[in-house]
Order: sequence, then C-alpha cells, then structure tokens
Amino acid sequence: MAEPPATPSVTPVASVVAVTDLQRQGQPAAMLPEDVPEGPAPSDARVEQIRSTLAEMMICHRPGNEGQVAAFYSDDFFHRPWVAATVRWNGYQHLWAPEGPEALDFEETRVLEDGRVGVLIRYNDDYSRFVVFVEEDGRWLIDEIVEISSSGETLG
Repeated sequence: MAEPPATPSVTPVASVVAVTDLQRQGQPAAMLPEDVPEGPAPSDARVEQIRSTLAEMMICHRPGNEGQVAAFYSDDFFHRPWVAATVRWNGYQHLWAPEGPEALDFEETRVLEDGRVGVLIRYNDDYSRFVVFVEEDGRWLIDEIVEISSSGETLG
C-alpha cells in the first residue's frame, strides 16, 4: 500500500485563508458565508451516496469507536494542519461527526472545480459547516471541513 502524501494533493477550499495559530492548535479553517465556493449541483445519486456516508458515520460515532469513524475521512484530510494537531493531541476522539437532523437534511450542494463535492450544513443563521467530500474507491469520504460564520472566525 502506498504511503499517503505528506501534504494534501488538492488545494484546500480555505486556501484563501492563511493557516492560523488556531489551526495549528486544532481548530478548523473558517470563512465568511460569501466566500463559500460556488459550483453546479451534483447528481441526485451522488447526493444520496453522501447522505449515506453521513448516516453511517452517525451510527458508527460512539464512544470507543473513534478509530472506526476515521475510515470515513480521506488520507488528505489527516494532513490538514488543524486535523494533524487534533489527532496528535487527542487521537481520533475529537474528529467531527455529523449530529442532529440538519446533518442529513442539507439542501445546498455543489461540485467544486477539482471534482470534489461540497455540502453546506446549516446549524443556525450564524453558523454552518462546509463539508467537502471526495470519491475514493467508490466511497464518498470527508476530505475537508470549513466552518462558516458571520464573523469568518472558527467557533470550535
């Protein structure tokens, strides 16, 4: 099995945002709502496959199963500065996992220029997460997570 690349193989969505000290401390990238990339809608089949991934994560995300939940993320995900810091200090137990009905009831999806699919999960008027998925070996895996807030700052 080939070693994963030392850095992500695609440019992160939040590459317009410099890596901050917060990211080095384990906080995800953040951006303003107007900075979320646009793109065409993916096929209904892709959207359902992504919903299936999120539903499986919700079932699997139980105390003691953190290592299993890691299988829902791409290799590139673990090379993002904030993820590497989080895993180094806390293991897999602080990885984001979908919770609540809004995680499956998302309506805004788009195909990004590099072929990945972005899903905007809204929690309230001031806070959302832009979760980017990549298809690997027929599965849709989380490749990137960016927090979207009216301040453009991470809320943790």
